Amino acid sequence: MSKAIIKVENLFHSYMQGTPFEKEVLHGLSFEVYHGEKLAIVGPTQSGKSTLLQYFNAIFIPKKGRVIVDEQDTKDSRLNLKELRRKVAMLFQHPDSQLFKETVADDIAFGLKNMNFPEEVIEITIKKALATVGLDSNEFFYRYIFSLSGGEKKKVAIAGILALNPEILILDDPTAGLDPKGRVDFLNSIKFLHDKLGLTTIFVSSNMNDVVELADRVMILVDGKIEMIDIPENIFIKREKLLSYGLTLPSVVELVDELIKSGINVDEKIINIDQLEESLIKILNSS
Repeated sequence: MSKAIIKVENLFHSYMQGTPFEKEVLHGLSFEVYHGEKLAIVGPTQSGKSTLLQYFNAIFIPKKGRVIVDEQDTKDSRLNLKELRRKVAMLFQHPDSQLFKETVADDIAFGLKNMNFPEEVIEITIKKALATVGLDSNEFFYRYIFSLSGGEKKKVAIAGILALNPEILILDDPTAGLDPKGRVDFLNSIKFLHDKLGLTTIFVSSNMNDVVELADRVMILVDGKIEMIDIPENIFIKREKLLSYGLTLPSVVELVDELIKSGINVDEKIINIDQLEESLIKILNSS
């Protein structure tokens, strides 16, 4: 197993702490994220998913518990916050919240200028980052941000992140609001980035089909507690438990259940279309 790049130890989080309205939303979480893996965090609404993400790049600092990123304790007063946030890049659910320049090039250049990169290096880096997310620099370099589609905005936001050469990518419900084509394009971009750059990827998703396509492991977070953390096949076999949490099942898992009910002997641990196709071909060839 790979080395842990993030360690969370007995982490608690409360909103409005010290007031009569204090509400604890994370309850003693402990887990590790391994170098180069893709971890999905799923759970019902208000289970603490987005709150948890904000501990990985020290938007939140633990008051109770510890978060250690690449062997650095985020509570350590000597922590270089700027360097941590370069290393741990976060894409929010709505890219408009982090795209604030007029053109694509200006937006991607923002972080590079803050780090005092030379102008000629900035231009090369912008073009390279655009190419990495599948956007033609000839077409997009001078494009106005307002003219981009939702999927293009998310890709530009990731290009701005990649320009800073991160090691960990944090995504908050990355395909929310995208049309089917935009969703497929964006997922393909994330897979490509992960395979090419070896990024550790942590993402929250409300779409179980995204989880099946991307995740190496899945964490189920319910009411601020980890109910399960395992490989996808071992998570989605527990249908009744997932449904009891108010979660949906991936489309292929629902189809597998319907096939089993109709008397077709497919493996109930199948979670994606390739596995299902292979199983059905075997059944047809053996009949």
